[in-house]
Amino acid sequence: LVLALPLAPLWGTGTEHPVRTCKNLNAITEMQMTLFFSYDQGRTWDGPLIIYGGQNVSETDFVELPEGHLLCINNNIFANPGRQFVYRNGKTWTPGPLELATNVRKRSDGVIPDGEHHKYNWVPETVCLTEDGILVGCLRCSIYQWSDDLGLTWQPLEGALNLAPEMYQPWIHYLGEGRVVCAGHYGGDDPIGKVDQYLVLHSFRMEALRKTKVTRIHVE
Repeated sequence: LVLALPLAPLWGTGTEHPVRTCKNLNAITEMQMTLFFSYDQGRTWDGPLIIYGGQNVSETDFVELPEGHLLCINNNIFANPGRQFVYRNGKTWTPGPLELATNVRKRSDGVIPDGEHHKYNWVPETVCLTEDGILVGCLRCSIYQWSDDLGLTWQPLEGALNLAPEMYQPWIHYLGEGRVVCAGHYGGDDPIGKVDQYLVLHSFRMEALRKTKVTRIHVE
């Protein structure tokens, strides 16, 4: 079992951070995304293993690759969207570098008109992996994306639903044979009673007509 868990300083009365917004100005970042591992069905846990070193990340997702390694996805909610491999050797886990996605919009690119977000490339916050090696993911507000190069580049998933602001805090799962389901809720971080919230379940089938040909350029 693998658990992704962000660690940050305790805040509240009697701590060095009396309120949540307190900052240590000497720290590059106080929040660290980590992984914990269990080999006995959750009775005991090993960790933490820090991933996304130096990045302020509180939410992430990952998939297990066929060879047993993990592929962690740092999504577009945060400053440097990309991917990181965590390599397995028995019970030893070694994180690789954080690699930036090469073709996605960044948070500093400016405001995108309402209803236009689904037309751009984003790194999703929840991902699943098909038997064909295709990553399918969702970013909040029903923005569905796909990647066939293990998260180095991302493209909008044609034909998927665009029902913003549905699918906040999404969670996607692959059921096999091209079937995908994604659960979330309507709205955002709204106080109870402000909007009429409800749970959402999107289900659809996808088909990969062909995979992108892998091309590499080596400069000597």
